[in-house]
Amino acid sequence: MLSEMSEMLQACFSFSEVQQVVAQHVARLFQGVPGKLYAYGASKNGLEELVSWNSGSSSTFLFGSEECWGLRRGRLFASVGGELTCQHHQATGATLCVPMLAQGETVGLLYLEGNENAFTKRQERLAQTVAESVALAMVNLRLRETLRQQSIRDPLTGLFNRRYLEETFERELRRAERKGESIGVVMLDVDRFKLFNDTYGHEAGDALLKALGGVLKQSIRAEDVACRYGGEEFTLLLPGATQQQTFDRAEQVREAIANLRVMNQGKVLEGVSASMGVATFPHHGRELAGLIRAADLALYQAKREGRNRVMNAEKPVA
Repeated sequence: MLSEMSEMLQACFSFSEVQQVVAQHVARLFQGVPGKLYAYGASKNGLEELVSWNSGSSSTFLFGSEECWGLRRGRLFASVGGELTCQHHQATGATLCVPMLAQGETVGLLYLEGNENAFTKRQERLAQTVAESVALAMVNLRLRETLRQQSIRDPLTGLFNRRYLEETFERELRRAERKGESIGVVMLDVDRFKLFNDTYGHEAGDALLKALGGVLKQSIRAEDVACRYGGEEFTLLLPGATQQQTFDRAEQVREAIANLRVMNQGKVLEGVSASMGVATFPHHGRELAGLIRAADLALYQAKREGRNRVMNAEKPVA
């Protein structure tokens, strides 16, 4: 059963899957024994319950690491009612607090709560093995997610990169073709960015691009995708949006950028604006390259007509 659990854990793609695997297998390994799996929250100040099994555990949902003797000592802590106990539970019987350690890091806690009889040495060894397997799986999963995010995110703005845009478009294209829907594409370019860099310096330019990334994140729906296409050029992908809807969204973004006040070294950097071009699938193309080209031509037209404006692509581009 341990081997099966370990194999399942290594095949997990998300923490929710890890939780399901742990709950199912630990409930069978320790039949009738209530327990919980905890992990550190984002702040690292406390542990949060991820999942429980065999209902009846008295351990709290959230607690600080100083409330657990196992976490304080960095090793398994066994207790029986009447002896020294942890503060995060109200159990009167036997308990096991097993810190989950992997690669020199404490990632969580495995908690088991029995009856008035102490856990056997075999059960303690079993719990320790379970904790080690779960900890290793969680660390590997976090590392995998970190590497994935690094491969699809622009480090400066936090937006997706060009690679992710291309992958997402292929998926949305198939969906749009099945449902007969459109896809909106917006190409956005910061006006006079080179002059801005020359005037205020590259550090200010980076601050502007970072602030612009924040504006784009706040201006799109959950299903939309905002990408840094390259340099000071950005792309918005709006699944299901018509030409008019895409234009209206681009206009909202343009206004937000025009009202943007970027702080750098205590100074407000004003005069920021952007020009945009709008195209839609299938009218302006059935491939991403064609849509980008059509939106780019509209973007250049917006630049020629005075900048700080949104232009529709006029006709399909072959």
